[in-house]
Amino acid sequence: MSLQYIHTSARRGLEPGKSGFCCVARDRDLPGDLEKELEKLSRYEHIPGKSSPVILRHLALSSRTGNYHILTCLRDSGTDYSKRNNHIAHHLAFSEDEIPFLPDPATILLFWNGWKDSWIEPPRILQERDQFQIGDLDISAEVAPIDFDSPIETGNPRDAAFSFEAGEEHNLAHHFRNKLLTLPASQRWDVPFTNFILTSDQPTQFLWRGNWKDRPLPFEFEGPADKVSIFESRHIIEEQVPEEPEDVSHRITKSAPKVEIPDELTRADRKRPKRKWTRRRLSDTLNLTLACLAILCCGTIAYLLLDFGSPPEPEEPQSPQEAPTSDPSDPNIGTDKSLDPRQSWASLIDSDLLYKNLELGLGVAEELSSIGEPKPLQIAKTLSAVRDAVENQSSDSIAIVPVPSSLVQSDTSQWFLDADFTSAIKSLDVLLIPESIIPFFKEPLASNPIFEPLREHGPFDRFIPEDTILSIKAVRRAARDRLVQNGIDAITAAEEYRKQWQSLSEDEIHHSILNLETSFELSPDERYLAQDSSGLLISPTQVEISNHIRTLYERFILRRVSSFITSPEFRDALITANQEHNTAIEQARSIYAVFATARALSEPMATKLENIRDQWRETFIRDDLMEETMINFNLERMTSRKRNLSTLQSQFSQNTLADLDSTNLILDSIEKAEQSIQAIDSDSEWALLVGNP
Repeated sequence: MSLQYIHTSARRGLEPGKSGFCCVARDRDLPGDLEKELEKLSRYEHIPGKSSPVILRHLALSSRTGNYHILTCLRDSGTDYSKRNNHIAHHLAFSEDEIPFLPDPATILLFWNGWKDSWIEPPRILQERDQFQIGDLDISAEVAPIDFDSPIETGNPRDAAFSFEAGEEHNLAHHFRNKLLTLPASQRWDVPFTNFILTSDQPTQFLWRGNWKDRPLPFEFEGPADKVSIFESRHIIEEQVPEEPEDVSHRITKSAPKVEIPDELTRADRKRPKRKWTRRRLSDTLNLTLACLAILCCGTIAYLLLDFGSPPEPEEPQSPQEAPTSDPSDPNIGTDKSLDPRQSWASLIDSDLLYKNLELGLGVAEELSSIGEPKPLQIAKTLSAVRDAVENQSSDSIAIVPVPSSLVQSDTSQWFLDADFTSAIKSLDVLLIPESIIPFFKEPLASNPIFEPLREHGPFDRFIPEDTILSIKAVRRAARDRLVQNGIDAITAAEEYRKQWQSLSEDEIHHSILNLETSFELSPDERYLAQDSSGLLISPTQVEISNHIRTLYERFILRRVSSFITSPEFRDALITANQEHNTAIEQARSIYAVFATARALSEPMATKLENIRDQWRETFIRDDLMEETMINFNLERMTSRKRNLSTLQSQFSQNTLADLDSTNLILDSIEKAEQSIQAIDSDSEWALLVGNP
């Protein structure tokens, strides 16, 4: 089975806390050492003044977990969330055992329809539907004849460097495929290649490599002189160029000694070499050992002599009636001052009365903590927090109590509470969970019945990751089954509605219209893109933005004409604004003339008018005709987007949209929980779930 790794710039990466250029998707079984190597292979270069090339390459890579063949598709991906240049690196890794069952690497790079050119999804673990399948290769496309020299001599591939014009990278990749197909099937994966070499690449990694003509590189692109010379596309150099006579400086440089700079020493290289066992060193070691033994024997003899000479202390007999005893049923157990703190604590634990005598237990635990035994105090304080949660919660609610990691132990397959702590809470309604899955036990997820399997994962005092993951998979299936009941067509329309709404809400013209509506003091339900509580458009039939602009103007000016000085300029502007206009920007400009000539009779109205006039100008009016044309284009695009939203909204019900949002929330939470459960280690945080929702 192939392994995939996708690397691009995102607001949130797959690994918690990561952002910017990072991993956004990968296979669950991808080894950690291979992931680090693929991250290093995800660099890309944007070359000013040139079109960004699509880089297709094949590499052989060795790691601790095995040998892999890496197929990589690197390409420009527009801009990221911060409006900076972005690219995406999509890697496919095949083990050596899979190679005999696959076509050549160039065919997969050119014709697999699973290569990603951008990533707009949340970060996730790739599923079975994302896996590479040979049936997904589309090799039906016609390919024009390609004129490059052959990098194969006498049936064997040789070192070859190709120079070509910008834009011919894809043709070179097709040329690689054509030549690989002439080799025996067993040799087609023995040729590492790239159709465009980067300055961060190591040219020795590629047998075949390509570069633009006249593009400088920080290394020798063609390779040693005894290797293959550069192949020029569309042009074959058949004549040998006579060598020019060498000048004196060239001969001096050529005869100069070569200096090799050694690699930086690693920590292992810096270790002092082991000393050899010479005769003198062996003698010194034996003498030192004998001296230590002599000192030890002298000390032992002296101690025995002193102990033998000291008289024994008389021992007072103690009758059985005088020995301290404890009754497990006594509610005041542990108060006997004759018992030391350890005995008192053991009595409280053995009698299962620690929870009932918690104040006493806290006192004993503090004494033990003062003599260097902190664990009883941790148990007592956590138990006190549990008691407070039990006393303060209602019958249908839950509480979360953090548990110190020192009270949680593990073996090969499970995590469990300390035995003393378990005995103190065994009569309570509690459940041990990692803090990472707490959201499943809080609203809005807590009241959802599909999470019942997750809450019934086993004994209260232990957490078994394997069982919990099985429960999570059951929750995922239940969520998807419930969503499918709405119908595939309705779900598809609702998903597209959410996607288009998200795109529209991030549009700059949308924010400008919102600011304008705010200056008119519109309520949220009166706005152009007003939505109800479920996210549906309140006015799906009112799609023309020009009508909305005119409504804003009429509500403010025409209803308050008596509040303005009726100058001739103002009356002329009113007449012009009330006429029909061909475009939204023409109407906006005529309305701006009304605002510009209006003179309010009162100070409050003048302030409001000035605010509206400034916002109107900022939204619609430009001194450059081309800029106003672009604004008009954006307004028309906004109208078209709302019309599309209205059409989509008519294809699904309010319940379908609510179910889709709920399912997406559930699936996102499940994905995070599954990742966090698999990442549980000795540093993980734990909690007790008190009560049952």
